[in-house]
Amino acid sequence: MQFGVIGIALAHAYVQIGYHHTELSNMKKLLGLVAAVGMSCLAPAIASASIINFGFETSGTRDKDNCGLFCSEYRTSGTVTETTDNVPDTSSWTLSGYTKVLFGFLETDSAWSFEDDTGNNNLSGTFVWLKNGDGYNGLYKVTSGTGLFAGATGTGSSVISITNWYSGLEEFYEVGWMQVKTPRTAVAEPSTTGLAFAGLLMLGFAAFQRRRADVTRR
Repeated sequence: MQFGVIGIALAHAYVQIGYHHTELSNMKKLLGLVAAVGMSCLAPAIASASIINFGFETSGTRDKDNCGLFCSEYRTSGTVTETTDNVPDTSSWTLSGYTKVLFGFLETDSAWSFEDDTGNNNLSGTFVWLKNGDGYNGLYKVTSGTGLFAGATGTGSSVISITNWYSGLEEFYEVGWMQVKTPRTAVAEPSTTGLAFAGLLMLGFAAFQRRRADVTRR
């Protein structure tokens, strides 16, 4: 809104300058200034970031397969529950994860996703499980998302406890926290755009009046 007011004020000043026969060089300087203000008013809005923090709990399983000499593949799956009510219209996701490990500790590839069970607020990225005593610490990197998380980036961490490791698939329970950044574009208010347009119209009218005055003096 303030840019529109400035534009109108400068255009008014230009009219006054024309009526008092200001030098042409000064008029050109003022024209440049008003044009710059007009461009500022009509330029696209600057993008800012929105941050969504939420807690989660996961109950799932991890399956291990061999992928070659000293190579293991781990596939994780389970149900993720949002525990802080910070994600509108979403209460749970389906977890899907994949990790390739060499020599029992060197992770060379990974991917994970949270697929929204009731909507389209999905997240995905890469992750790693780091051994910590009888359990693990999970480190998440967010690289993309959809819905509320469109264009998302961010990080997460968790504490993972193995609840069953002696028969069948490894079962685990996880408690974690995510910090997700999403792009958000600020939209100019209608009053701002209107005032900016009015300022530019006054500038055109002022130029017309100045031209008429010059012709009359000749």
